[in-house]
Amino acid sequence: MQLVLNELSVEFPLEDEYEGKRVMTRFLCTYRLIKKILKNDRILLDTNYNGIYLASGYNISKWRNDPSVDMDEKRLFRSLINRSLVYHKEDVEEEEVHIDGQDSKGALLAYLNEDCLISFDTNNKWKTDTIYAKLLWLGEEDVEEKYIKLPNIVDEDTVCSFEQKYFDKLADDLREKIVVGEDILKNAAQVFSSLIFCRTAERQLRQLKDPVSVRQICKRLLELQEYFAARPKVFDKNQLNHATPESDITLQYYSREHTFQLPDGQYQVFSWHMRFTGNMAGRIFFFPDIQNSKCYIGHIGGKLKTVTYG
Repeated sequence: MQLVLNELSVEFPLEDEYEGKRVMTRFLCTYRLIKKILKNDRILLDTNYNGIYLASGYNISKWRNDPSVDMDEKRLFRSLINRSLVYHKEDVEEEEVHIDGQDSKGALLAYLNEDCLISFDTNNKWKTDTIYAKLLWLGEEDVEEKYIKLPNIVDEDTVCSFEQKYFDKLADDLREKIVVGEDILKNAAQVFSSLIFCRTAERQLRQLKDPVSVRQICKRLLELQEYFAARPKVFDKNQLNHATPESDITLQYYSREHTFQLPDGQYQVFSWHMRFTGNMAGRIFFFPDIQNSKCYIGHIGGKLKTVTYG
């Protein structure tokens, strides 16, 4: 999925420099949040936007040289422009998408490619996670139309709403694609980018052929992915379902059984685990790396030995 700029939200210039800077700050903050979710930092634009005026007499060039503007914002905007793709309106399909009666090529591209709109916070009507529009096309005898809905982000609230819907859709898509454990590994780079699978877990996944267990495992891994992709400051087990640590006495007696080799060759004791059901009472043992917003997966399989089990 990719971002497409809602060009109708580019209602510049604004009343004054302060308002122009506020809108730009919110836009860049929204962009920073969403690109971490999509793992895609490109935006489809209808023009370069390097020369737009945020306010009367205050264009992007002045904004980039304004000492009151945060340096990170300037760098982020430069990166956004350099990585984005500019489309030509005349090359877009013959269909049209109208929002409140206005033709939007960006909305049409978002609809055709099942992408998400990103809007500037220039009008209250853009402060929504869903934009309702009308699709028009030339039928055999007359212009035909139908109403459509487009996902939209404009601020932190709409990003949060999008994230939940996005991961729900991702989970639905994965349920159809993932049948055996090997399928999880094939989709790991795209779907589980915040998870790092240790060699033991990889071997266990390749051996898993039971689709019931595999889907339950996938569900838990998606939960971990969503949690660590949000870059938490501290690890909070209450944000995860069925996440518990092993007891100190278990780790004392069965430390070796709970130790797994990380990809860098070091060995780590794994205490945290999540339960999954299927054709076995399974466990996923994981190690949170909060500093790097990653999660190591050490074991995916049956229960490990504890002082009360084994």
